[in-house]
This record gives sequence, C-alpha cells and structure tokens, in this order.
Amino acid sequence: MFLLIWTYSSFGQIPRLHVDGRNIYDQNDSLIMLRGFNWGWWGEALPEDAGIIKNELGGNAVRLAFRWYYWGGTDKDNPMNARDSLSPGNIKPDYLNLLDSYIEWLSGEEIWTILFINSDQGAGKNENHFFNTPYLNEEFLETWKFLANRYKETPYIAAFELMAEPQYQKHKRDVNREELVGWYREIADSINTVTRSSIPFVIGPQNYYLPDSLTNEYYLDGYQVIYAANMFKPHDYCVGDPDLTYPSAYVNKETIETYYNVPLQFREKFNVPVWVDQWGASRLSNGYVEYTKDVIDFLERNELHWTYWNWRQYSGDRGIFERYPKWSGDYQLDTLLFELFGSVLLDDECLISTSSISETACDSYTSPSGKTWTVSGTYLDTIPNSAGCDSIMTIDLTFDCPNSLRNSTILPLSIYPNPVKDFINIELEELCDDLVIEVYDLTGQFITSKNYKNISRLTYSFEGLKGNYLIKISNTKGKTSVFKLIKQ
Repeated sequence: MFLLIWTYSSFGQIPRLHVDGRNIYDQNDSLIMLRGFNWGWWGEALPEDAGIIKNELGGNAVRLAFRWYYWGGTDKDNPMNARDSLSPGNIKPDYLNLLDSYIEWLSGEEIWTILFINSDQGAGKNENHFFNTPYLNEEFLETWKFLANRYKETPYIAAFELMAEPQYQKHKRDVNREELVGWYREIADSINTVTRSSIPFVIGPQNYYLPDSLTNEYYLDGYQVIYAANMFKPHDYCVGDPDLTYPSAYVNKETIETYYNVPLQFREKFNVPVWVDQWGASRLSNGYVEYTKDVIDFLERNELHWTYWNWRQYSGDRGIFERYPKWSGDYQLDTLLFELFGSVLLDDECLISTSSISETACDSYTSPSGKTWTVSGTYLDTIPNSAGCDSIMTIDLTFDCPNSLRNSTILPLSIYPNPVKDFINIELEELCDDLVIEVYDLTGQFITSKNYKNISRLTYSFEGLKGNYLIKISNTKGKTSVFKLIKQ
C-alpha cells in the first residue's frame, strides 16, 4: 500500500507547479527553474540518491522513467517492462511498488518529479502502435488515468510526460505531427478528468525529441504544457567519438550557441516554457568536462529548464554514478561532474578549476592532496586553488622503475623500523667487503649515497624530509636489494 502523510503549506495547498507564459511557478507563486537529473536505469536508484541530489548538489528536479511494454510484448519478464494487462493499472505489482518508493523518496526530499512513460508502441520498432491498434491506445489511456489517480494527492509531482521520444517518423509509420499532437491532447484530456487540470504536461517532437524537430505544429493551446527537446549535439561527439575533441573547430562555445536555435524560437513565438530533458557528453569524449561547463553556461544564460542525462547507469558512460565494470561492477562517482554540478546548483561563488598532469613513479605515488596510489591509471585529485576553491586535477599515472631500481632481493637483508623517524637498522646475512646505500625519490631521482667497508650490520642515519623514498643497497659482487622507506 502506497501511503504518504504530508503537512502542506499554511494555505493547505499540495505542492504543485503551474505554467504562466514562459515561466513555471510553485503553489506559492514563486518562480521555479527546474534543474536536476534523469534518475537513471530502472532498479538502480538508491534511497539516499534523492537526498544527495538536493542536499549535496542543490538539485530540485528528477525525470523519472516508467517503461510500459518496453522491448516488445514477448519480453514479459524483462524488469524494464512494466506492462501487465491482468494487473491494476496494467502494471506489474512489483514494478508499481518500486515506482511508489521512488516517488516517495523524491517527494520526501521536496524534489519535483517529472514522470515520463516510454513505450515501444510510440518509441520503438513494434509494428503495433497506438494509432493502428485501438486496444493498445485504450489500455495506455487506462494506465495514465491509473497513475494520475494514484499520485494526484502526492506532493511535488511536477508534470506528466505523456509519451517520451515518439519515433513514428523515424520508423516510417504513417503518423504526422498533427495526429501526434491530437493524441497528446487525448491523453491530457483523460488525465485532466482525474486531476482537474492541476498537474502540467510535458510533450515533445517526433524523432527522439531532437531540438530541430520542435516546430509550430507541436503547440498545444489551452493546456499547461512544458515543451521538451534534448541536446545531444553534436551527436558523434556526445556519444564518445575518440577522434573528436572539445573545444575544436567542430564543437566549441560558438557551435553550442546554435544547437538550440529552434526551441528558443519556439519559446519566443508561443511564450511557453522549454525544458532540455536530456543532455550530456560521454566521458570517453575528449574534453567532456569543459563541454559540460559550457553547456551549463548556455542553459543558465538562456533560462532553460534542464535535467542532465544521467544520474545512475549500469551501462554507458554518461552517469554521475556508473557501474564499473559495466553491468555488474560497483558504482564509481564521476567526481569532476559531481563538483561541477554542485558549484552551479548550490550557487556557489567558487567555480572549480581543472588541470591535468602526467606522472611517472617507481613504487608508489603520493598526490598533491596526500592520496597514495601504487597502480598505473588515471586518477582524480582535489586541492584548493589560489581563490580557495576546489581545483580538480586529472593525474595520468605510470609506474615504471628503472632497471637499476627493480627490487631483486638478491642481497638478503632485513631493515627496521619502517616507517622511520631518524635511524634505520640494516642487518645482512653475510659480511660485505664494499656496501653502497643509495637513496632515491619515488620517481627514481637520485638523492644521496654512502659507502661502507667490511660490514654485516649497521645503523643508518636518515635525514631526509618526511615522505616516501626508495633505498637501494648493493655490494661489489653485484647483489642488490631495493625497498621503500617511509620517513615520518
């Protein structure tokens, strides 16, 4: 049973949005800019995500997916598919319970939820669709009325997105724009019988909500409508073409300004709100953080509502949290994007700076902030910049010891203590006629050396600065041992 008990405003109003011209207002007539994230793949969201989005990043909106008859009717057991014609609302009970939980988490954090339905009857290649199969159309309307009735008293439901990314045009179905808008109107009228027009709608153009497709035919007069168009442009860069770089002559600040011309013209002509429902670039795209910063700047300057794609992903490479390895691994946080969105959504006067360095180490590497790594890879480190704000550094780290410093342990010995403050004790298993002790930093850079004659045990005074060092001990017979020493 889905039950929420709420204390509303002093006027007893359910937190709701309403559209007035190109602006969106809350129940207290305060201007709202929707800024947040697509929630992510079905079943991946965690209860704490809503709190992270609001409290750590300052986001106020989530676009929440609802997949109905997704990937065809034969795929009934797929967890992404909500449709079950024998259950209330034509929705699988387990799916509905999880949807209830998602909405409860979001409403509890006072985050505006845009609930969208995606279906292969409108956004896929299924031959049967809402325009040529009457029972599917009727069942889809029943599902929307069921959801509207279920959540009509739930606070912070921002809007119902009627049919995400219709693709009749793409798949050469005989459905034109006017017919699609008429169908939007039919769904909206059906929902309004339940909600009494209290919840706005989202509609968008055919062919994946491409921005250039938002033409005059999609204007729906007489309804509270937020118009959606995505911004995965240029597409080849956003999906991670390794041959493309930002900024470049192909994609840069100036080209970003042109990608959304059609939706901006639509907004001005009809005086309606426009929302960038999905946007982002793959982390495989060279310069994706700089691209993200410049797109945010464009969206903010043009007062466009937006939700970034994506919050959590079990596959792909555009998630704030992303499984690694894909599909089955643990979630990894993209710290660069997390810090970037936090600086924007929290209206932080600090703007993060970014830089990249390449480092080579022999045994271990200590970053500027004090983190230590022992395996080659690409790492993120955060230190204060000159303005006292975060400076996020990408470190391309390679471990490659010179041959002369590779630890062979041919010369048997023991050393203690380690870590060391002032002195280390070295005990050899045999008498050495000529012993050499050499000190290097972790990159293999020579620091100092000392020679000993006819010795098997000694106390070595270590006078270096605090940190990590490599100690090489060798004799005249060519036997060598290398070990790492930590100086406190």
